[in-house]
Amino acid sequence: MEQPAIERHKAAIHRTTLGRPLRLALEAGLVPAGAAILDYGCGHGDDVGFLKALGFVATGWDPYHRPTGELTEACACYLGFVLNVIERPDERIETLHKAWALTRDILVVGALVTVDARGLGSAMPFGDGVVTRIGTFQMYFDQRELENILGQTLEVEPVALGMGAFAVFRDPTRAAQYLAARVVRRAAPLSPAAIEALLAERRELLQPLLQFFVDRGRWPDEEEAAAFRDVTRSFGGLRRVTATLEASGDSLGVDFPARQAEIRDDLSVVLAIARYRSPRATPPLDPALRREVVRHFGTLGGALTVGDELLRSLGQEGVLRRAAGRARVGKRMPDALYLHHSAVGLLPKELRTYEELARAFVGGTEEANIVKLHLDRPCVSYLSYPDF
Repeated sequence: MEQPAIERHKAAIHRTTLGRPLRLALEAGLVPAGAAILDYGCGHGDDVGFLKALGFVATGWDPYHRPTGELTEACACYLGFVLNVIERPDERIETLHKAWALTRDILVVGALVTVDARGLGSAMPFGDGVVTRIGTFQMYFDQRELENILGQTLEVEPVALGMGAFAVFRDPTRAAQYLAARVVRRAAPLSPAAIEALLAERRELLQPLLQFFVDRGRWPDEEEAAAFRDVTRSFGGLRRVTATLEASGDSLGVDFPARQAEIRDDLSVVLAIARYRSPRATPPLDPALRREVVRHFGTLGGALTVGDELLRSLGQEGVLRRAAGRARVGKRMPDALYLHHSAVGLLPKELRTYEELARAFVGGTEEANIVKLHLDRPCVSYLSYPDF
């Protein structure tokens, strides 16, 4: 069979909006404002223009459309829908290595996946993909396949941002930090009026200390207490001031034990996901996150055991159903729990871990607003009801 003529440059399209994988990375705050971004395989360069308009130092290179573009190392490198137009698997690997070599901090990769293969029509099978009617090659990755290619080629565990969209970090603690930020619930700042109801004349002294607890679910240790020396001196010591505040929880609108339990549950979910990603090694944790884990669970080893136990519990019969029975949100059906995506953080830790494992696979679920947690089989469905 004669090999068809493949014209890769025809796969480049003009864009009216920023490419989706890049947009997901920026929305997640993964690239600092004003950072240098290299679009490797930029096609016509539309994304470069959009990035410049957003204040980034953007450059682009393309072997056909911009062969003289700058190929210089950048904070972030974007490899958007390039791998799927390369018909040779060995060249895909080579391209990944080249883009990674130009990446200082984060590589964002976007590729077509199997759900994008609808309506191919007259496409002709070729290699592990197809040749389209205009002579371009297209390969449609399975989500797990794309994840494996990135991980095995670059020897770094990628993080899914969405279907066909991944981020690969130079510093593995950045990945852990990003995943943890999706889980840990943020409480609203304390009301100055509530603090004033406790001790009006000491409101300014008390507010930072109270906010410390609300943010972390614990009081400062001896080392951290130095930052609150004025208020502790005013009350005669850290223990005395924290006891006073805990006794005034109702007037402050703070349930101290409940907030501590919330944070511990959040950290348990973070640890379970970390152990899923690094089952045979100590997972990389952001130093600030590691400190909170140790403060709440005593030791890092003890904390990782908590994550292991939570992860293993999901495979035990009846655990998900019992957790669904404790859920204070959602609509319970015989074999599933339906809820709005904004309420996932209110679920028991077992169901949050269950959903987070699914989201770690697909990345973002931007078009879905309803989550269906199946209780009769390991499956999570993301549904879209625009008018809900």
